[in-house]
Amino acid sequence: MGKNKKDVASSVECYMGEKGTTGEEAVAAIAAMIEDSWRTMNLACMDMDRALLPAAQLVVNIARSNEV
Repeated sequence: MGKNKKDVASSVECYMGEKGTTGEEAVAAIAAMIEDSWRTMNLACMDMDRALLPAAQLVVNIARSNEV
């Protein structure tokens, strides 16, 4: 499946261009960044005061469920 001229580069393609890696290395590096961000966000949510405003809780929960 080819790309059109107006298509935007994917995150994997951008990483490959910036770091000079192969596709497999780029996918692994991006997956590691996502995992790290996921852990950081979950740890912050567990440490967070439960008195958080309901609107802020909604935003945090949407971000946490984004991967699903």
